[in-house]
Amino acid sequence: MSNGFFKKQQGAENMEKAQIIELQKIVGGDYVLTRPEELYSYSYDATPGHQHMPEVVILPGTVKEVSEILKFANKNRISIYTRGSGTNLSAGTVPMQGGIV
Repeated sequence: MSNGFFKKQQGAENMEKAQIIELQKIVGGDYVLTRPEELYSYSYDATPGHQHMPEVVILPGTVKEVSEILKFANKNRISIYTRGSGTNLSAGTVPMQGGIV
């Protein structure tokens, strides 16, 4: 159901290998998760019935890295979802438009 509020942006289905490499340059390759078995636990929270796989999960370690990731996502129009422990009941951390967790 689309009411115009949520617009499909470039995200999970559209990220290119070059974009993944750029993210790896920001945080280091060990902190960019792309394998399905790594992404699965980031595809849902405690909300029943809501699940969608992200394209990539990034584990930044500094404020500077967070800033660079946000600049990258904005420049490339990629959806970004912040996540703590994933225990919320609002599906707020589920990457429904793909993109970056």
